[in-house]
Amino acid sequence: MRELVETAFMAIHTPLVNAYTILINMIPS
Repeated sequence: MRELVETAFMAIHTPLVNAYTILINMIPS
């Protein structure tokens, strides 16, 4: 059960981090 939760968490978490990183890179700092 724990492996399933961790897999689901990573499946949701990773794209969010990637999208956030791209968004930060797009905004001129």
